[in-house]
Amino acid sequence: MKRKSILTGAVLLSIIYSFAVVGTIVLGAASVIYFFVGQNVQVINDLFLPLIEPFLIFGKIWMLVFILLTIMVAIFMLVLSTRFMKYSGISKEIFQKKKGMMIFYLICIILAMGGYAYWLINNILTAGFTANMVTNVTLSIVLIIHVLSFILFSYGISKEISPIIAQEEEKEIVAEQTERRPAIYTAGLDEVVEEQKQEDDVKQEKPVKHLKESESSKKLIESIGKLDQMRKEGAISAQEYTRLRGQLIKKFVK
Repeated sequence: MKRKSILTGAVLLSIIYSFAVVGTIVLGAASVIYFFVGQNVQVINDLFLPLIEPFLIFGKIWMLVFILLTIMVAIFMLVLSTRFMKYSGISKEIFQKKKGMMIFYLICIILAMGGYAYWLINNILTAGFTANMVTNVTLSIVLIIHVLSFILFSYGISKEISPIIAQEEEKEIVAEQTERRPAIYTAGLDEVVEEQKQEDDVKQEKPVKHLKESESSKKLIESIGKLDQMRKEGAISAQEYTRLRGQLIKKFVK
């Protein structure tokens, strides 16, 4: 069973964060090189400084910490998107059990959207949209894809969980109505059934008691014994046992 809305959103996110993981790893390697030899080699300083400058606000040590956290977040979001790919094809029962985890993932997507939106707005207010066109366009595309994926995930989850919840509520209502049913509908039923069973047993046993010690009576007793054994082993039901026993009695009792 494929949930197309969830699968579509997951594919979009996985494409973005596949590039993000590669990019952040390259950025991490650049920050390490800059940390050790950036100030001594002018070419390396000129090459890597534009990439890692936003992370140098609090110094080189914090630069490494921030870039490491960025790599971890990119990997986590990639795993998140692959989880949604997996959820798009699982059964309804497992999907219901995973809804808590999916809600947590949706919250993570909202936080990511907030971070990208803050970054984009800050760039626009600081230097205008055209000042850093490539970064701002990239952020706009990423933000739009996150919003679209969030909508697809929310739609798929609500569409899948709602019927299950409705079925559970219906079962609970039926159970409550059954529990509240007046005793007049069930009172005495057990006694009637028990009395009927006893009458049937008496009727069926009477011919057996009056049988003469003959070859027919021996065969009848053996056949009834086999039927009783089959009933105890579960090979035949109680109703089948009663029917077959009656047929044997009619056959051997003339």
